[in-house]
Amino acid sequence: MATVAKPVAETLPLTANEVEYNKEVADLVTTLRQVASDITADMKLRQLPDGLKADKVYGANAAKRSDLNSLASVVNKVADVAEKLTKGGTKKSKDGFVGFSIPSYIKPEMAIALGLREGSLLWPQGGKPIFSAALITRFFTNRVMARGLIHSDNLSIFTSDDQMKRLFAPYTVSSVKPGESPIDLDNLTYTGIQKLIKNFVEKRSKEIPGPNLDIETENGKNLTAVFKQLEAQFKQLKVVKEQVTAALKAVAGAQKDLIKAKAGLDAGYIGQELFNSYAVAYQRILGEKDAIYATYKAQAQAMGI
Repeated sequence: MATVAKPVAETLPLTANEVEYNKEVADLVTTLRQVASDITADMKLRQLPDGLKADKVYGANAAKRSDLNSLASVVNKVADVAEKLTKGGTKKSKDGFVGFSIPSYIKPEMAIALGLREGSLLWPQGGKPIFSAALITRFFTNRVMARGLIHSDNLSIFTSDDQMKRLFAPYTVSSVKPGESPIDLDNLTYTGIQKLIKNFVEKRSKEIPGPNLDIETENGKNLTAVFKQLEAQFKQLKVVKEQVTAALKAVAGAQKDLIKAKAGLDAGYIGQELFNSYAVAYQRILGEKDAIYATYKAQAQAMGI
């Protein structure tokens, strides 16, 4: 019998977004280090000749040497923490899957919501359904966009449909820390969705290793191929989703311009011809949005979203 492959350390290449993110982290760390250095330098500049007292020169409430040393130390500690936010390096990989993208066992109610059916490769008859936390997140973040559940005034907040409410309602309190407000399913965020999804994915451990992805076995080979294909499909859908997001923002901007132009027309600040140009631009941008949105919804529907 083939043994189950264990997670191994693997250095994976950074994405373009991760490279840009790391640059921002590095700039922040450099700034913090410079602030700490400036504080120390200021302390040295403020040393007084013998016979002069600081409170006489700088005032009774002026910072003392100990205050400045403490402040510089705190800023340097903040820089140390910020430096740890850098992404990349060695990550645990299992057959090419990393972190939340590693296929795991999930609860049957989530499998049904995803469109899985018992008796298939992803849900063996009499067994546990299989999916990954990352793909579940992508499923629902695309679902809210494809079904028009995004709030028009804030594209990062959305309403849950009836199926999502039935699925997530039992976990709105348990998914947050004690004392925090329950997750609002009518004002749901991407972070909220990730917190809720954790309730449906079985944690992998030595005792519960999760699905066998060993490509030396026929089933493991097939599972790996399916998840690679799913990741590729969601990646393609993400490209169109980003186009839809950009189009929605463009429509919102054009609408604001049109409203301002109408106010200007009514007040006599601009003429009818200039106002008409804003109206034409708005209709063009709206049409472009409708076209890319239709393409996106068709692709999402084809994926069962």
